[in-house]
Amino acid sequence: MPTIDDLLGDPEKRPKKFYLGSREYDPVKLGYKTDPITGGFEFDTSIRGNSNRGHEFRKDYDKNKEIKGVIGPELSADDRKALIEYLKTL
Repeated sequence: MPTIDDLLGDPEKRPKKFYLGSREYDPVKLGYKTDPITGGFEFDTSIRGNSNRGHEFRKDYDKNKEIKGVIGPELSADDRKALIEYLKTL
């Protein structure tokens, strides 16, 4: 994922395609900007090996059950923003 905000969000809403190659920092979403750039590369998550699923945060999270890839409870937009702001202080 290009940003921490994307990673912490709903897996169904994660970007399906985004551009790589920029070193311009996105301070709001905590990651790299993904706008098309000259010499950039479009990353397509529908291509085998490029999945955007990875770790998930789900509303049905149960710490006593092991569900592959689920690492925590679903975070609200405010919780994600607060976590991102905290990470910026480290």
